[in-house]
Formats: sequence, structure tokens, C-alpha cells
Amino acid sequence: MNTSLSRASRSILTVTLCTAFSRLLGFARLAVIGTFYGAEGSADVLHLVFQIPNNLRRLLAEGSLSSAFIPVLSTTLNKGSITKDAKLLVQTLFGLQCIILIPLLVISTLLSKEITLTLFDFPTAELAYIANWLFKILLWYIFPISMAAIIMAALHSHGYFTLPAITPILFSVTVIGAIVIFHERFGVYAVSGGVLVGGMIQLVIQIPRFIKVGYRFSPRFVFTHPLFRTVMRFWGPVTISSALFFINQQVASYFASGLESGSASAMINALTFWQLPFGLLGISVMTVLYPKMSASHASGNLEQLRETVEYGISYLLVTVVPATLYLLILPHSIIAAALQRGAFTAINTALTARMLFAYSCGLLPVILYQFLLRFYYSCHDYKRPIYAALMVLVIDIALSLWLKETSLRVVGLAYANTVAFSCGLCYLLSGMSRHLQTTPLRTQIIIRRMARVSVALIGPTLLLLFYGYGFGISWKEGGTIRHILIFGLFTLCYICCTLICYRWFRVQPAIRPLLGRR
Repeated sequence: MNTSLSRASRSILTVTLCTAFSRLLGFARLAVIGTFYGAEGSADVLHLVFQIPNNLRRLLAEGSLSSAFIPVLSTTLNKGSITKDAKLLVQTLFGLQCIILIPLLVISTLLSKEITLTLFDFPTAELAYIANWLFKILLWYIFPISMAAIIMAALHSHGYFTLPAITPILFSVTVIGAIVIFHERFGVYAVSGGVLVGGMIQLVIQIPRFIKVGYRFSPRFVFTHPLFRTVMRFWGPVTISSALFFINQQVASYFASGLESGSASAMINALTFWQLPFGLLGISVMTVLYPKMSASHASGNLEQLRETVEYGISYLLVTVVPATLYLLILPHSIIAAALQRGAFTAINTALTARMLFAYSCGLLPVILYQFLLRFYYSCHDYKRPIYAALMVLVIDIALSLWLKETSLRVVGLAYANTVAFSCGLCYLLSGMSRHLQTTPLRTQIIIRRMARVSVALIGPTLLLLFYGYGFGISWKEGGTIRHILIFGLFTLCYICCTLICYRWFRVQPAIRPLLGRR
């Protein structure tokens, strides 16, 4: 492995550890919500409404704008040093966000009732009323988190990954604190207050480092600058792709809101657990390797671009496959240990576990799909991602309409998602050779590594099955100290067993930095 990829491995490990702690706090946040609000009624409303600002954040800033912004900024920097054009570009993006977000937020607040009635199909007027007021408050979370996303993208372009990875930790702590302190007085609305304050903290905590690098936290409106026009030329197609995903998720939320009580909470809770490996293993790799792929393509170094893509795919195969096995074999134990207490019952655990199993079938395809999107964006190819997103949308909605009416009900939405993204991944894989030209992916190396991973995981898989059949019934105890300790100890044994087998079978290069350090 070359020196550049070794440094990338260390950065990925750092981001992974920070993300791990953040995700654990995210589970704690879910557990607190489940304890005080349960997994039905107002909890359904809270989970679904919060999806709207979350999706808009990805659509307007953290996802699409960052994806278009990072390649342009990476090519503007002079050997990592900030330039005058880079400063102006970032300030202009701040100005763009102000122009877009402020009118959008004001209009959406005024029309909140009409919007929530359109987006959701809640069975009672009381739930619709709660959705209206939660929407009014939670929507304003978009503004600070969108500004923070621009700062985060700039810091990533300069090689700063740790601080942006820490900010979600502070967000979860703030939300948990707001629920614990104010739930009796404000009910479910205590969550919305914690979200707003947490979003502000995520922004404020990054500003000092941002300014120290050499930028200014102030908007400018120089929309004729060539670099800004370049970002906008890229942002348009990326936004279309993100908008298709936004529509896809909102359609799923609409379907879930019209099914049995508890369906929406089961879907969102399962997605949160599913997003742990997605964030730890997928987003960490994309965060570190995306600027590197963009710089390689900008310099015309296709050999380095190919090596980076191969390394990313290999890393994801080595790390995501054991995580997928863990989620597939022990979903009930995972959900019960984390959430089953207070108002969250064994019935809620059983439904959420079925959802988690269905989503986990598509964990590897979805992560690889998102990684390849970054590859296409780094190559300034935005047409194929749009076609892929449209394919995923059509397949997902068509299958959801059918499966939700079967005995699967809300679980059918998860299976539809898995099939749709698997099809989208195949489509993205089919078009990679055009950008790599004379240096195509060495598929034989990836296949051999996958075969080695499969052999190495035989032992850990048997260990999972042993726990599932020997202690699996213990999940009905819920989140008791005994169950948590036994399950936690077993999880540690599974991780250690996997690492030992990987070292024994010499699974490389993805975990060499981890195994080679004390």
C-alpha cells in the first residue's frame, strides 16, 4: 500500500472511531425517546417529521452541495494552502444558502399545516396537529446545519476530519439532555428544542478552526465568479439525484404513516441501527477518499484514481460483510438490548427486528452504491447518477406499492429498498470503465479478496449462529443489565474473532493499519 493510502487508512480509522461514539449516542437518543414516548402515536409522528429536515439537509447542503463543492475546492487549493478564489467561493456559498433557505423556511412555516397533511397520512386529527407543530420547529434546524455542512466540506478539503466528526456527538448529547430535562413539561416538543440547539452547536464549534485555516464566516453574493458557476453547473445534476432520493424516502414515510400504529417508528428505528455500519464504514471511507478521488481526476492521474477506487471497494468489502452478518443473524438481540425498556415493548422489538433484517440485506449494495456516486462526481459525470437514482426511485415505489399490501406490510418497504439499490449498483458498476479508460478496475483482485473474506468469516459466522440458537431467546428479557452484559461480551468476542481470522487469512489491505498497531 502506498504512503498516501496509508495516511488515508489512518484518517478513515480516526473518523470511524469518532463516528462510532456518535452513533452510540444516537442509539442512546433513540432509547431515551423510546423510554419516554414509546414506539407508537406521537413517537411515530416525531420520527417521520424529523425525516423532512434531515432529507432537506442532504438535498440542500451536506449531500448534494458538498458533493459538487469538494471537487472544485480541491482543485483550487494550492498544495493544500488556501487561495483567494477558495475564500471567495466559500463565502459565496454562504450567500447562496441564505438566499435559498430563509425564504424557504418562512414560507414552509406559514404553510406547515398544508405541507404535513400532504406528506403524511396520519389516521387522527391529534397526530396531524402534533405533526404540524413539530414541523414548524424542526424545520429551522436546516439553517445552522446547512451552514455547518459548508464549513465541514471546506475542512475535509484541507484534510481536517476529526473536528467535523465530533460535532454529531455534541448534537446527540444536547437532544438527550433536552428530553430528560424537559419531557414532562413539553412532551414530545422537548425533542425539537434539543434539535435546534444541537444544530447551532454543530455550527459554532467548527467556526474557530474554519477561521484559523484562513476562511471567513460571512456571506458574499458574487454569483458571477467562474468557480461558483462551476459548482452550480455540478450542483444542479447532483441536486436532481438527491431530490429523487428525497422523494423516494418521503414516499416510504407516507406509506408507513398509513399502515398500522408503530410501523413508522419501526422503520425509523431499524434505519438508525442500519445506519451505524453505514456511517462507521461507508461514510468514513467516502469522507476521506472523495477529496482524494477528486484531486486524482483533476490532475489526470488515472492510475492513482483506480488505486483509490479499488482500495475503497476492498475496504468496504472487508468491513461491511461481517457487520452485515451480525445484523442479519442477531437483529432481535440488538434491538432488545438497546431499546426494549419502558414504553418500548417486546412487540415493538419484534417488528423493528424484522425491518432491520430486511434493510440489512441491502447494506453492502447501498454503501457501494453511495461510494460509486462519489467516484462519478469526482469524474464530473452527473448524468449516470441521475439515471441510477431514477431507476432506484421507480423500482422502489413499484415494489413498495405491491409489498406493503402483502403480509409483509411495512417490512415490504425495506425489501423494496434493498432490491432497488442493488439494481442501481449494477447500473453504476457497468459505466465505470469509461472514466478509468486504459486503467480499468482489476476485478480479479477484488474477487480474490472477497473469496478470502468469505473463508475468513466462516468461524465468526458459526459463532453468531451459536449465540442465536443458544442464547437468542434471551432478547425477550429486553434491556436488562444481564442481557446487555451477555450480549455486549458476545459482541466483543465476535469482533475479536473476526480480526483474528482476518489476520490468520491475511485479509488486506483495509485493516492492516488496525492490526499493525498496538
